[in-house]
Amino acid sequence: MTVLWLAVAIAASCVAIARSDARSTLLCLLAILPGTAAIILPLGGGTGVSPFWLFAIVMAGLTILFITRVRVLPRIAVVSLAFATWTALSLMCTTLFPNLMVFAPRGGIDEPVLEPLVLSPSQMGQVLYVFLGALIIVNASLFGKGWREGLEKAAWVVYALMAYELTAFFLGLPPLAPIFGNNEAYSFQTQTAFGLPRLHGPFLEPSQAGMFCGAMFAFSIGQRRRALMLASGVAAFATLGTTGIILVMVVILAVLLKSALRLVTSARFQLLPIVGSLFLLGVSAILVSSAPVILNAVEEATIGKGDTQSYEVRTAADQYAVGLFLQTGGLGVGMAANRPSSLLAATLGNLGVPGLLLFSTLIFMCIRSARGPLAAALAVYILGKVLAGPDFSDPTLWIFLAACAAEGASQELESSA
Repeated sequence: MTVLWLAVAIAASCVAIARSDARSTLLCLLAILPGTAAIILPLGGGTGVSPFWLFAIVMAGLTILFITRVRVLPRIAVVSLAFATWTALSLMCTTLFPNLMVFAPRGGIDEPVLEPLVLSPSQMGQVLYVFLGALIIVNASLFGKGWREGLEKAAWVVYALMAYELTAFFLGLPPLAPIFGNNEAYSFQTQTAFGLPRLHGPFLEPSQAGMFCGAMFAFSIGQRRRALMLASGVAAFATLGTTGIILVMVVILAVLLKSALRLVTSARFQLLPIVGSLFLLGVSAILVSSAPVILNAVEEATIGKGDTQSYEVRTAADQYAVGLFLQTGGLGVGMAANRPSSLLAATLGNLGVPGLLLFSTLIFMCIRSARGPLAAALAVYILGKVLAGPDFSDPTLWIFLAACAAEGASQELESSA
């Protein structure tokens, strides 16, 4: 399978060089394959590099060539490069606090391992991922087109694979793991809850799939894509995970609140959003309550989550990251040195105040410039990362940031010209 994904990465790179309008779609499609490996590096027993990051290297080279022809970079591009630069500089903090203990990234979120703080090759790899992601944002802000269409295509591929995963579970068909989980550095398997599969499609785990589905649910509402909205909502619930279910409910409540505010402040009575949101809530309640097994699984994934050992371990890891932030005087212990379970905790504990300010500024600028469906999708995805996604090496994170950057940066360049 490694040869297959290497061929995919090479083919995508050739298409990207020949057709600039296809780059965004290819990036979106490759971003949903984090468990694949196109090449295996001889690090830590074999670390696989996904086709997305190989393609990102080609994109980075093209972007650097394009930058030399541009007089003024969009502010979003400048902030993204500044954030990437700080992640590299933060590695010096790892050498400043040698007596501290950190949770090793290799231990995983649910099985943390405390080790002395030392500079590791994985930290340098994470810095490289951030620089590649920043250059994708730069490229999108300069030449980005077709991001909305690319996200929609990627979403339908995810939902098709999740449907196959469900069918394979009950009919005994071949699983997705041999093709979409050939990266031995990660665990790629279908979990169960009350006899039901926790679907994750091509993603590594249900929480990661839930983030994507929740973000696309918000995006589809803004785009008025009813079929995509229904598929995204159903897929989020099909993960049977806290993250996806909470994100969908947050989006529905936000639509209700926005419609209620418009009803109060506007003379126009907009009934459709309110009725539509209530309909979605009603359908969700009926589907869940109609089957006791589904009800028990959803209850366990949400209300009962706080009583699980996983929840306690992840909460303790986040609290430990905040403690590292305080012990280092707000500098952090260095990029990817400590592994909590939340993106916010990871940013505080590893990158400190400078990293938090730069990354928050980048998110704010992307949301403000894009607005509309893409801004909503990014906001929901960031919320999901705060709940259960500490990694900056997540390709989907950079895809949503780049899509928002492409939406607004073109207007900035036109006004400055």
